[in-house]
Amino acid sequence: MDNTKKSQYSIAIANSNPTKIYIIKASWHKPIVEKLYTTTQHTLIEHKLDSQNIYAVNVPGSYELPLAAQWAAKKKEVHAIIVLGCIIKGETPHFDFISKSITQAFTSVALQYNKPIISGVLTTYTYQQALDRTTGVIENKGKNVAIAALEMIALQKKIEL
Repeated sequence: MDNTKKSQYSIAIANSNPTKIYIIKASWHKPIVEKLYTTTQHTLIEHKLDSQNIYAVNVPGSYELPLAAQWAAKKKEVHAIIVLGCIIKGETPHFDFISKSITQAFTSVALQYNKPIISGVLTTYTYQQALDRTTGVIENKGKNVAIAALEMIALQKKIEL
């Protein structure tokens, strides 16, 4: 990663009294979600976010993520919310209904509460595709969502000045 960007995030966090982020994790496909969480948390700490200001909570499944995100967004001291989950396509249209529903809900919550809701919900056809997106074989979604949260916090601070 570019050191300029890394210092930009660190400056934004340092100027936030203190920056607090919720990470909400779905319990389905737990090994995948835990890999996402570990990488997300590590990336936030690497960018100078105090581990005591990272709040992790679990929900039963991806469908429950938007409501938990809304509860977290109501807290004034929260700067961003990262939602983590994994939806793997099966033989029914359930995948499509859940994916579309939660994506729309995340947007709605973000706009209603003026807080970034960063989606780290993987939507894949196979378990292996999900795994590849958590380990860096194809991408590292945990790192990506952490960086996106930090970028949005920095952008909000810049725009609100």
